[in-house]
Amino acid sequence: MQKKWVVAVLFVVAGFLRLYSIGYSDYQGDEIKALYNPKEATSAQFFLEQRKGPMQFLVTAGLKSVSNDYRNRTLVRLPFALAGLGSVIVFYYLAKSLFNENIALYSTMFFATNGFLIAFSRLVQYQSLVIFFGLLAVYLTKKYADSLQPPHLIVSPKYLILASISLALSLLSHYDGVFFIPIILGILSPSLVLIVRPGGLSGPVLKHLTISTALFLTFTCAFYIPFALNIAQSTTDYWTGRISGDVSGKISSSRYLFS
Repeated sequence: MQKKWVVAVLFVVAGFLRLYSIGYSDYQGDEIKALYNPKEATSAQFFLEQRKGPMQFLVTAGLKSVSNDYRNRTLVRLPFALAGLGSVIVFYYLAKSLFNENIALYSTMFFATNGFLIAFSRLVQYQSLVIFFGLLAVYLTKKYADSLQPPHLIVSPKYLILASISLALSLLSHYDGVFFIPIILGILSPSLVLIVRPGGLSGPVLKHLTISTALFLTFTCAFYIPFALNIAQSTTDYWTGRISGDVSGKISSSRYLFS
C-alpha cells in the first residue's frame, strides 16, 4: 500500500514537471517548424515536403482553429506534455512487467526527472510522441508474450494488434521509432519459437504475427511510400548533410552526434 502512494506521488511530480506553466514562453525555432501551416491550398504536399512523419503536424492541425491560430501556447503544447506524462506511466508498468516493482519504481524516478525527457514533453515537437507510442508498443508486446505463457495461455491477438498500431504511430511521428523494433523482437523471440513447433499455439501465433505485421506495414507504408516517391530536394539535402557533416558549416553529422 505504501509503495502505491509512492508511485502516485511520482506520477504527480512527473505531471507537474511536464505540465506546469507550459505556455510561459513563445515558441522556439523547432516548435515553429512543427506547426501545421501549409502554403498551398491542399495539405497533401505539405506533409510530403516535411523531413519526418505527419503525426506532430496532424496534432497541431487539429488545434489550429481552437487555439486561435496557435496563439494559445498552453493548448498547443498540452498534447505533447500529456504524451510525455503517458510515457512515464507506461515506462513504470513496462519496467514492472520486465523486472519487479522496486526496479520499476527506482528506474521510473530517473525517467520522470530526466531533463531531456522533461524538455521534450514541454515542446511542440515529435519526440514525446515517438517515445510514448514506442514504449506503449513495447509494453503491449510484453503483455501479448506473457499471455502465451502458463498459467495464462490466452491466445488472443488484441495486445499484438494494438502494439503494431502503436509502433506504426511512433514511426509516423519520426523515423527514430525504428529503434523500438529490436526491443519488440527480443520480447517476441520466445513466442517466435512457438511457430516452429508442430501443433499447440504455432497456428494462432503465426496468424497473430501475420495480421499485426500487415497492419503495421499498411499504416507506415500508406505515408512513407508516397513520401519516398515525392521526396523533396530540401529533405535529400538535409540527409546528405547529416551523413557528410556539412550542414551550413556546422559539425552536425549523425555519426558525430552519436559519438
